[in-house]
Amino acid sequence: MSMKKQYGLSVLALACGFALASPRATAQEAAPPNPPKQEEKKADEKKPEEKKPPEEKKADEKQTPPAADPKDAKARDPKDPASKDPGFTTDMPKDLNDQPEFIVGPGDGLMINVWKEPEVSQPVTVRGDCRITLQLIKDVEVCGMTPTQIQNLLTEKLSKYLTAPDVTVTLSGLQSRKVYFIGQVRRPGAMVLNGPMSISQALSDAGGLADYANDKKVIIQRMINGVTKQFIFNYRDYLKGKNPQGNILLMPGDIIMVR
Repeated sequence: MSMKKQYGLSVLALACGFALASPRATAQEAAPPNPPKQEEKKADEKKPEEKKPPEEKKADEKQTPPAADPKDAKARDPKDPASKDPGFTTDMPKDLNDQPEFIVGPGDGLMINVWKEPEVSQPVTVRGDCRITLQLIKDVEVCGMTPTQIQNLLTEKLSKYLTAPDVTVTLSGLQSRKVYFIGQVRRPGAMVLNGPMSISQALSDAGGLADYANDKKVIIQRMINGVTKQFIFNYRDYLKGKNPQGNILLMPGDIIMVR
């Protein structure tokens, strides 16, 4: 075989080898790699849970009714006397211990002093018709007035007869300022308030409570602005030093009831 034929066969064989080998390589390069299934599964497991928007959470909280206050339930208890009688209270007003100026009533004694006028100056007693009698001005009604108000009234009336009268009115006797004890006390009845007197002092002057008295519920009944109010004094707690604020000052007309 000649040299030209041998060279031609070699070239033809080499070309056929390249033709057979190239489609396989191209197919392997073109085929996409298979995605790992395990990594996709793990990615799904790590997916975060959806959180509830804060606005929806606030809306849910607003819809929840507030818990009932036990104090409100107690205040609406039908067994509580305060829920039945609006004039009944166990709370002490802040101004009960403020002793106002005395109010004059029947039986009270007054000393009328007019400076440099001895004929008009004199002691008087308020009569049952609420009047007093003085020289020059005769009868004057004074019930329900304070000594200062009586002093101003007499100054006005005496000004018709005297020049610039200087009038002073003082209390010389207190018979109208009474409180009344009812029920389980050793000496029930009326008591005159000759000055500021607390409920504990008045109970002591009345001889104390009777043997079977309820010392935890002493009721003080008082008329305030035309409305009857009732206040509870726990005498037992007071004697133990637990409730010193409850030892209020009595006012004329108070009724102390002990059961």
